[in-house]
Amino acid sequence: MMRLGRQSAERERVSEINWKFFVCSLKYLSIFTNQDDFYTFTFFYIILTLTDMALS
Repeated sequence: MMRLGRQSAERERVSEINWKFFVCSLKYLSIFTNQDDFYTFTFFYIILTLTDMALS
């Protein structure tokens, strides 16, 4: 039983790292794109931020 708990915690930690990397990448892309793309990335960034807040 203990082993499953450790595996689950490790999976959650890796998932959190990937999520933070994705959000940081999205911020970077939104800075260095043209205006139309900026609005698209901003929209998805807001959605992802709200989702992240809901999951926390």
